[in-house]
Amino acid sequence: MVPQSKTKESKSAKSKSNGESATKKAKKHESGPNPIDDEIEAGGACQFPMSRLRRLVRTDDPTTRTTLDSIFLINKASEMFLEKLAQDSFINMIKERKKSLQYNHVSSSVQDKKRYEFLSDFVPEKVKAANALEERASLSDLRS
Repeated sequence: MVPQSKTKESKSAKSKSNGESATKKAKKHESGPNPIDDEIEAGGACQFPMSRLRRLVRTDDPTTRTTLDSIFLINKASEMFLEKLAQDSFINMIKERKKSLQYNHVSSSVQDKKRYEFLSDFVPEKVKAANALEERASLSDLRS
């Protein structure tokens, strides 16, 4: 039999060798599981690579410090946004009784919904060249 004092010492030595003290582990257990940590550890929870998102955030301002949690939340928000845009575009496709999603379905979603107003410059409605030239001519006539 091994005396209890030696087993306690060996347990604390093991926990210190893992980089965390026994009190830190106890506090971690007391606070309960963090759902964000659980999803991050799941690995396949995100559709976009975390490293690419971190790089995108850093390109804006390289001095910005970001945590893994913030990158994860940006990832999830991006997924949810694109899912909603795809759903709205799909609804437009169904309304037109088409079998495939096309650019005009996405652009009409952007034009119709106020929540996508910020995308209107990036996803404009398709206009035929003749119509665009007529509109341009009428605008120049108004200015003259």
